[in-house]
Amino acid sequence: QQQQHQQQQHHRSCAMGCGASAGDNSSDISEPVCLTPGCGKPTWNGQPNEYCSTSCKTSHTPQAWSAPSDSGGTLCARPGCTRPSWNGQPGEYCGKTCKRMVDDGDVPLCSRNGCGKPTWNGKTDEYCSMACRTADGASSQQVFGTQVDPVMFADIQSQFNDKWKASGSPPKIKSIWFVEDPKLMKRYEDYCASIGDVPVKGFGKNPGNQQRRFHATKLGCTFDGKPCSNTSSCYVCSIIKTGFKSSKAGSTAGTRFGAGIYCSSTSSKAYQYGKEAMFVVGVACGNCDVSSSSGGLTPGTHSRIVNNSDDECVVFDDAAIVPRYLILF
Repeated sequence: QQQQHQQQQHHRSCAMGCGASAGDNSSDISEPVCLTPGCGKPTWNGQPNEYCSTSCKTSHTPQAWSAPSDSGGTLCARPGCTRPSWNGQPGEYCGKTCKRMVDDGDVPLCSRNGCGKPTWNGKTDEYCSMACRTADGASSQQVFGTQVDPVMFADIQSQFNDKWKASGSPPKIKSIWFVEDPKLMKRYEDYCASIGDVPVKGFGKNPGNQQRRFHATKLGCTFDGKPCSNTSSCYVCSIIKTGFKSSKAGSTAGTRFGAGIYCSSTSSKAYQYGKEAMFVVGVACGNCDVSSSSGGLTPGTHSRIVNNSDDECVVFDDAAIVPRYLILF
């Protein structure tokens, strides 16, 4: 017992001495330091890959970490890992093992050639984001009249929030529905093909310089995935069934920049025309007439991009725009 007591006294004095020596200029500069990032104190036993004390070891051991209570915790950057990052910061890992897995390529990567980012859910044959999925030409697995999957929801929500320019916070999205009609989509794709490859803006794609924008209008029903029959007062369901119609231009909004079909990349601008529902549309901008004119398009152009801060787009062919998703607030 006396020998055990002496050993315990030795360990305690060593730990205290090591802690004190962190600021001692006479200590050996090559002495191994604690594994905890930012600690800088010598290890308790002078050996590498150790800690300076029990408190540092406990705080730096992954099993002992707890997620911040106010936000639910910031998770490890490795897809599929559910542990919090070691320091509670985004983009960090829970420990060396997860970081090494990513560095060594043991994590499934995005299916888009040349991307190199991990898949969003840690599974093979997936993409890192909807942007890569769309750019790679992957077809949507959604079924008409159903709510979108979590990846698409997050992607659309991100675009909506990022493009909100009005004062105050953007409204909360309650649900997003897939409303892409195959016949309307075929008409749209044929129109895009007729335009061909043209200069593309931003995240657009050819053929047709296709863009994803917002168009809000009146909702006259409690939409649950199936368009209602009262299409005379529910403009949302009318558009879902028959598509956009330039013949209706001016019936519910102005025609300041021409009697066409309007959409905008600015979600807060579109929100002015309908605060219950908003379409996410595909629009073939083609070659753009960038102006604030209210007359016809310049020959050789396919749309008017209004020269203002809201980046409004006006098309004059019904086939140039198609409803794809419906946001409900």
